Amino acid sequence: MTPLASPTPAPNAPRRCRLWPSFRARPGNTFYEHIICDGIDGEPTLENCAVLTRTCWHLKTNSYDKPIVAKARRVGDRHRNIKPYVARPLPGRRDSNIRIRMSGPVRVVDRRTGQPWRWG
Repeated sequence: MTPLASPTPAPNAPRRCRLWPSFRARPGNTFYEHIICDGIDGEPTLENCAVLTRTCWHLKTNSYDKPIVAKARRVGDRHRNIKPYVARPLPGRRDSNIRIRMSGPVRVVDRRTGQPWRWG
């Protein structure tokens, strides 16, 4: 999707959706959106503003803006050597190798074999 730049409409002009001009923007269904979002160097000016309907706004935000901003954040974090925190799974959780049986006496078993867990 490329930025859509056009002159500012007249004050009495009917507001139409920027992505699909056949849809008329109605009260309650109108969103003013940055054409190039702030997260990727968009300017807070009137030329960078677009009128979108709710459907178009969701489409533009979820399929275009969010992935680009997330990638810019990942690239910046990599540049600053910031690594995501990865915690070890807690014992007994679904993603750990052991299972703690609570029926009857508490037993710790290996998820893969079903045998009692051997510590060490």
